[in-house]
Amino acid sequence: MAAKYDHTTAQVMLRYLTQRQIMVIPCSTNPTHMAANLNIFDFALTAADLARVQTLDENFSLSGWPSSMTLDEDY
Repeated sequence: MAAKYDHTTAQVMLRYLTQRQIMVIPCSTNPTHMAANLNIFDFALTAADLARVQTLDENFSLSGWPSSMTLDEDY
């Protein structure tokens, strides 16, 4: 998919999260990576590609966070 959009895998994943309206806060001190992290607004993933990435979800939590988060009505 990265080759299809001529972007890095990380950029495709950042775009995926952004298109799903999930707040993304990438962390890097490398100026090249920081610039690449911002370069995700010149393309959009198709609905088919969004669905394809979604199939990669294994409902696995990395740091104790819930793997499925719901909207808290208090916020």
